[in-house]
Amino acid sequence: MLSARISAARRVPAFARLARFYSEGDVARSKEFSKKEKAHEDQFIHQLEKEQLKKLKAQIEAKKAELAALEKEHAEQRPVYPFACLFVCLFACLLSFRGFPPPFQIFTQPFFGL
Repeated sequence: MLSARISAARRVPAFARLARFYSEGDVARSKEFSKKEKAHEDQFIHQLEKEQLKKLKAQIEAKKAELAALEKEHAEQRPVYPFACLFVCLFACLLSFRGFPPPFQIFTQPFFGL
């Protein structure tokens, strides 16, 4: 009989007998608290997405300005002559009839390179 009492006492730890649980879990289980917490999370995510979108829009505007500056610089460097290629081809053909080198050799010369 004595051995039965000792083994039963050993099975249950001392701290388990003294533990008391005061919280019933009403706050964590309530639907209103869950809804409020979800609303706070959604608001935080929405604000974060707005900030990221603002940064991306600023980057897009910066790239557009950079592209416009590069296009302007390119336009200033070389004037556009729409019919220049046609005139060069006709001139090369006329020269080839008079005994000058063929047109493909003329286009490789730096004088005719546009």
